[in-house]
Amino acid sequence: DFHTLLRIWRTVHDKHPDYMLKICGEGNLKDELTEYARRLDIDSSVTFAGAVPHDKLLSEMSRSVCYVMTSVTEGFPMVLLEALYTGTPSVAFDVRVGLDSLIEDGKTGYIIKGRDEDAFSDRICQLIENPELRDSMSKSSAEHASDFSEENIMKKWLELIDGKTE
Repeated sequence: DFHTLLRIWRTVHDKHPDYMLKICGEGNLKDELTEYARRLDIDSSVTFAGAVPHDKLLSEMSRSVCYVMTSVTEGFPMVLLEALYTGTPSVAFDVRVGLDSLIEDGKTGYIIKGRDEDAFSDRICQLIENPELRDSMSKSSAEHASDFSEENIMKKWLELIDGKTE
């Protein structure tokens, strides 16, 4: 839901005009979203980067204040796992499944209930304004990512298969 993301960014931009929103990926909405950003008067603070090689995307994430996800629905969003892996706090709307296993609300990022755009922009601003909080969440994110390592996931599968689950 990139239209919602752009509206949220409008609020963030008002408070922090020196920050940029970078949207990576290809899609048929680029022209429409570019025009919407122009109408919101945030086009100078939004970059539509297009397709980005995976290693460069991870590098971009690791240098970001946060990763944001305004999806309406998700399964198990791998991009949030990548954000954890890079130590990037995430802010995302609560969707039906998946987020609470990846985002530990208040520790590795924020899960926003009820599609509250004001709360979403407030959390982004909080991360911008509080480097200590951001650093703490970054460390917690990187630590939490280890829960999803191949070794840990394999261990869980073997425990499940062997019937040794808690």
